[in-house]
Amino acid sequence: MKKAYITTALLLILSQILYAQNSIEKKSIFTISSDLVSSYLWRGEYVDNLPNIQSSINIRTANNRLALGVWTSSGIVTDFVEIDFYASYTYTHLTLSIYDYFATENILNTEEFFNYDSKSTNHALEAFLTLGGFKIPLQIGSGIYFYGNDRNEENENYYSIYITAEYEFELNNNKNLNLFFGATPRYGIYADNAAIINLGCSITKTINISKKASIPLSGTFIFNPYTEQVFYVFGFSVQINS
Repeated sequence: MKKAYITTALLLILSQILYAQNSIEKKSIFTISSDLVSSYLWRGEYVDNLPNIQSSINIRTANNRLALGVWTSSGIVTDFVEIDFYASYTYTHLTLSIYDYFATENILNTEEFFNYDSKSTNHALEAFLTLGGFKIPLQIGSGIYFYGNDRNEENENYYSIYITAEYEFELNNNKNLNLFFGATPRYGIYADNAAIINLGCSITKTINISKKASIPLSGTFIFNPYTEQVFYVFGFSVQINS
C-alpha cells in the first residue's frame, strides 16, 4: 500500500505544479489518463506479467512544441512500481525527448528513489529522437541510454540503443490500427547482439464520453523474434483533456 500512496502523492504534487503553470499560460493543454492493462510489456519484453494500473499527467504548449509529464505503473498483485519523468521539445518534424525511468520490485522508499549514483541507481536516463508529423502517418525514432541502470555484469554501462518505426491506419468508427517494429543494432540490455526484438500491431477503439473525456479500448499482439516469445495485452483507459 505504501507504494500506492507515494505514487499517488507524486501525481498529485505534479498535477498541482502543472495546474499552476497552466493557470499562467492559458493556451497550454493539460491531459490526465489512467489505464488498466492485463500485463506490462515494453519493447518486446515483460516488465510485469500481471495486471498493472498505469497513470500519466502531461502538459504541453498549444503549438505542441514543449511537453512535460510523469508516467507511472503499479502492479495490482505484485510490489512492482515504476515512475518515469519526461520532457520533450518538437521543432518541425523532429522531437527530442529526455526520459528518466525508475522501476523497482520492492516497496518504494525515498532513499532508493532519490539515489542517482551511477553504479547503484535504479534510474535510467535515455535520450530519444523521433521523426514524424508528415502527411503519411509514419513515425521513426531511436533512443540511447546514457546514464544509470543500463549496466552489464561488470557494472559498466551498455549505452543500449533502440530503433523503432510505427505506422498508424485510421479505420472507421473511431478505430485505429497501429503497426510497429523495434530493434537494437548491437549488444546491450535488449539482446546479446543486433536483433529485431519487437514486432506487432495494436487496435484501439475510442469511446467518446464528451468533448474532453474518452475511453480508449486496446488490444496488442507482440512478437519478439530474438527471444521467440509471443504476447497479447488488453487494456482500457480513461483520458481527460483540459
